[in-house]
Amino acid sequence: MNSYNHVPLYKLVITGILLWFVVFVLTPAFPTEKISFNTILFLSGLFFFYFLGYFGFKFIRNKVLKKKLNLNFELSTKFILSLILMVFSCWVLRYYDLLYVRGLSFYHEIDLNRNLSIMKTMNIIFIFSSVLKELYFIPLLMVLLKKERNIKLIVLSSLLFILPLGVPLLLGTRKDILLLCIYLLIILFLTKNIKLNMFFWFKIIGFFIFINVLFYYILINRESPKYETGSDIVMELIDKPIYNDLFEPNEKIKNAIANGNEFTRPMLFQYLHIGQYYCHGIFELNHLINIKIYKDQPLKGQFNFQSFLLFFNKLGVTHFDLEKIDNAIPRGNVFITFFGGLFIDFGLLGIFVMLLIGGLQNYIDFSILKGNYMFYGLYVFFVVFNILLPVINLMKGTGLYFVLANMLVLIGYKFLKKEVV
Repeated sequence: MNSYNHVPLYKLVITGILLWFVVFVLTPAFPTEKISFNTILFLSGLFFFYFLGYFGFKFIRNKVLKKKLNLNFELSTKFILSLILMVFSCWVLRYYDLLYVRGLSFYHEIDLNRNLSIMKTMNIIFIFSSVLKELYFIPLLMVLLKKERNIKLIVLSSLLFILPLGVPLLLGTRKDILLLCIYLLIILFLTKNIKLNMFFWFKIIGFFIFINVLFYYILINRESPKYETGSDIVMELIDKPIYNDLFEPNEKIKNAIANGNEFTRPMLFQYLHIGQYYCHGIFELNHLINIKIYKDQPLKGQFNFQSFLLFFNKLGVTHFDLEKIDNAIPRGNVFITFFGGLFIDFGLLGIFVMLLIGGLQNYIDFSILKGNYMFYGLYVFFVVFNILLPVINLMKGTGLYFVLANMLVLIGYKFLKKEVV
């Protein structure tokens, strides 16, 4: 019997949809473009084929149920230590690439660091390390899944878990910090180290408010030399985001922020900003479909798999036009959701990819239920992936790196322990 918390992945897709609608209703902003019939048809097809894949792949279920899946953690300490050392080495290479090769610095302005970070690396070692570094939370997950706790492993895996925090500090991004917190929350819940009671949620909400107010003042201090008053800064920051074009704040919230005091102003600003940040991807997707559906040819996987194209271009095996792929999003640095990536790559036929994703997630769920906890790494990723489906494309870049790296870990563990499938 499963001794860990487990929620079927298809339920988290439903959770993600409902959560998006709740945030949308609560956000004081409105879409400036009407959702088109093509967008509604595309989204409906995506979810239909996902659920068809999840519930329709009976042969996957039968295959799993016929196998004896068993995981003995007694001999896995060396494996976890080896994994920690490997991932730590990859992060050392990552920071060497950022700080010495690309020239980023904790003393530079954020915009300068961001411009330096987009430089394409051509070093194969850096490319491989970029893939494997995404396993940073797997050792902590494995340690907490063990029945016998090893203090040394807990400390080492915890230090590895927080190692990626240097990247958002360099680039001024909140997404990486948010994902780190979400991964930690999910891991602690799955391994029954926390209980999601009312007191816990009060602490989470309090911490969330504190972090966002802190980011607000960091942002204000960074922009303050350009403006005379704090109110001028805030109003400029409200009008500055590119996603305002398609998901515009209403006048009521603008006036409330402008007339707010030192306490209410940051709270209202972040309330608006987070809602826009969370919801705008669907409206960007709608805009993308409307302007591309009859004009541009699908990229046939080049958009989501761009990182691999860079690698093969480096080897001289392929000669893809990476600049064309970079310009596939017409409005630049905005969220287009995972569905937007599918549309760019496959057009309306992207709905059929969800059939495969549904089948894969079915396999992951049933593998875990039958005792193969090595699949929990993929499970944790897809928990976040499913909840954020209408928000951001986690499969492009680092998400794809994680799935590939986790597959490599599964293959490696299979050779070390023959009884694990």
